[in-house]
Amino acid sequence: MKYRPEIDGLRSLAVIPVVLFHAGLDVFSGGFIGVDIFFVISGYLIAKIIISEIENSSFTYLGFYERRIRRIFPALAVVTLVCLLATFSFGLPEHVIQTSNSGLFALIGLSNFYFWSQSGYFSPASEYQILLHTWSLGVEEQFYLLLPPIIFLIYKFRLRLIPVIAVGLPILFLISLWLSQNKPSVAFYLLPARAWELSIGVALACGVIPKSGSTKFNELIAITGLFMVISSVFLINKQMQFPGWVALLPCVGAAAIIYASNNTGLASSILSLPPLRFVGLISYSLYLWHWPVFVGLRMYTAEPHLSPLIASIGITISFILAVLTWHYVEKPFRSISRMSFRRVLVGTSSIGAVSILVAIIGISGSGLPSRLSENTQQFLSATQDIDPLREHCEGIHPLSQHACQFGAPETPIDFVLLGDSHAGAIRSAIEKWAISSGRAGTLLWLRGCPMLLGATKVPDFRSVECTEFKKAVYKAIEATPSIKTVFIAGRWEQAYTGIAPEIGGSFRTYWIDNTHSEHTPDVSIRVFENALERTSRTFEKLGAEVIFVGAVPETGFDVPRVLALASHNQHSSQADIVIRDSEIKSTLDSVFQRITETSMNSHYISIWRNFCDPNCVITRNGIPLYSDDDHLTLTAARDFLGPILTQEIVRSARRVH
Repeated sequence: MKYRPEIDGLRSLAVIPVVLFHAGLDVFSGGFIGVDIFFVISGYLIAKIIISEIENSSFTYLGFYERRIRRIFPALAVVTLVCLLATFSFGLPEHVIQTSNSGLFALIGLSNFYFWSQSGYFSPASEYQILLHTWSLGVEEQFYLLLPPIIFLIYKFRLRLIPVIAVGLPILFLISLWLSQNKPSVAFYLLPARAWELSIGVALACGVIPKSGSTKFNELIAITGLFMVISSVFLINKQMQFPGWVALLPCVGAAAIIYASNNTGLASSILSLPPLRFVGLISYSLYLWHWPVFVGLRMYTAEPHLSPLIASIGITISFILAVLTWHYVEKPFRSISRMSFRRVLVGTSSIGAVSILVAIIGISGSGLPSRLSENTQQFLSATQDIDPLREHCEGIHPLSQHACQFGAPETPIDFVLLGDSHAGAIRSAIEKWAISSGRAGTLLWLRGCPMLLGATKVPDFRSVECTEFKKAVYKAIEATPSIKTVFIAGRWEQAYTGIAPEIGGSFRTYWIDNTHSEHTPDVSIRVFENALERTSRTFEKLGAEVIFVGAVPETGFDVPRVLALASHNQHSSQADIVIRDSEIKSTLDSVFQRITETSMNSHYISIWRNFCDPNCVITRNGIPLYSDDDHLTLTAARDFLGPILTQEIVRSARRVH
């Protein structure tokens, strides 16, 4: 192919925002779209080569995959090995195990499947998964396992390539839209929802849109594409559902640049500037290194959110490593004249074999916990300080089941605690009140299932189970007249916004009901509030007092693991970090108070207002209060939150009488 310098410039526009976004610069809110731009570029270049070789009768699968191996795997093998060694040095045992597993999958081009399998409730924190970014390489390599035989078969059976691609591309985009709305984790990590982005490049390569002979028209299209790409970096953010409609902005913009740019136009002149071309040349190595560098710095400094100084150091290190890898790994391994394919295989396999050996040691040795000091292990022990009833009593069970009862011994149950995992996490705090009041109750909870009657959360693969759980809970309470009090707790902020802070908007959920089916934030909030009121009134009609327990303050980072990292790497801890008021917390307080204040039998207890005086701490006497980023430990719920809840429940009872 004739060298097109503007494509290297476009690569730089893809990789630089990715690096700056992951460095924590909020202004580049849509920096993650760089991956999608890479998909368009890659689809174009690879399809162009395949089509050209097939038409010239020079295409061979061996030659094609040799080029892919030379391009991808030598640098990937080096980075994987360094990541494993760094995690052994700076990381906790679970980080070692995660990196070892993901490293093995990355080396065979399947890391996107690994990370997809890890996504979901109680999934590992992404900011410490050092090879997380390799998911995009997996998507790309899987696409190139399918593309050559598809194109080859189209030519073999004398089909017309352009109509096939023109028809297939919209279908792939519609599949992506459906997956984005209904299967967000599949859409994010797996090929079916990303195939249309790569196929845009294929469509350009085969000439679905004929070239225009008008220089002015081409220049207008190229400049428009450049504007679309740049603006998408600032207009798109992680609260949006992605991929989906919004992915059209960067992908179509990149396609417009590739389609219409030429050596004399303004867009081409900008993209062909030497600094941009150079960054484009090292873009693959820069992409490989930047995320591990940032994760390594988070581990070493125990800063879940990198400071501007540390982020700047990380950017500098990433560029240095990228230049070195490009010069000493990429260039020689890609050069047929400098290195035979046999030497490429031997060199890459040797590095890969060492990586596999290190990974096996990490997995078989359970992450080598002997590396940790006693103080570090004490911090980590908070991750296991979980109420045993939380795991044992998940799902529906008879209210008379003795194993899930708590409170005053030898006392018939007269209250229930309902909700999601946050209800399970604060059970021991309710028990403190129950024992002092001579009452007994039982726990009923289901992960990711807020107790909102008549509303369904979508997309959610557990929605059917959640609906059945809520129906069964209602019937059980209806059939038990002795129930006088219903406590309802939950992760209300996530339920209200549809966004879990640790995941982002790509996995946004919405509430719908029988009369509201639109998947929009406004409708979702309306359904949430209606369901909250419906839930309150429904249990009141059964003769029960309803007490909504507010959500505990969320830290935004995994408390015990961050403190353990600080101890392990001998840095100051994050114990001075506090959680302050937010607009969402205040809004939720207002929503709950508005719904409960009109009834004498419904009450709301705001946890964060009582928990924080005036700011929320994450440790008490040097012991973490959280088992992760948003669940209290058993000890914290019992000894710290318990007295607070007891006082508030007694106060609510006085208001009734």
